[in-house]
Amino acid sequence: MEQSLVRGTYERSNIWKIPTSASKYHPAEFPLQIPLNLVRYYSFVNDVVLDMFSGSGTTVLACVKTNRQYIGIENNINYYNISLKRLNSNSIC
Repeated sequence: MEQSLVRGTYERSNIWKIPTSASKYHPAEFPLQIPLNLVRYYSFVNDVVLDMFSGSGTTVLACVKTNRQYIGIENNINYYNISLKRLNSNSIC
């Protein structure tokens, strides 16, 4: 696993071809690949990533998968509970 910011090969264009995803969790959830790329490319392993509008926790999942610490803030209790459920599920690893 990369220990630093962008190293080696990575998507250098300004267009990422990432399939869209439908979600049963949140009406505006984005594909996991977007925060995975951003977290992996622009932070170090063990850095802390702040997501002030964490919704259903997609960025939190990206942090877990890339060995980053995270702070997720969400004021909607339903989305907060969904985020906790997703984080605690075995499907994120």
